[in-house]
Amino acid sequence: MDEFGNAWWGLERIRSLVEECGAPKADDAVAVTSAASALLFADTLIWCSAWGVCCKEGPDFGRVFLVSDGERFVADSFAEFVARYLEDDRALY
Repeated sequence: MDEFGNAWWGLERIRSLVEECGAPKADDAVAVTSAASALLFADTLIWCSAWGVCCKEGPDFGRVFLVSDGERFVADSFAEFVARYLEDDRALY
């Protein structure tokens, strides 16, 4: 866990959104379109929320989303996510 309470998962921990959270809610646009191929890679404060990246070809490919009582996109790429995280991680919640 880093100084902000976020845990970056090792390769052995990375899971798909479906593996980690189960089937998405029908009204959750982010999860419904890419749940099976979206990979979660970090969480905050022992799973109060988590971040994942869309790995399915299409308009959301590579976008990073937040899982926290539903899902929403927080960055258009992993590189943008990391840059914003290093600048101010609170902007990604």
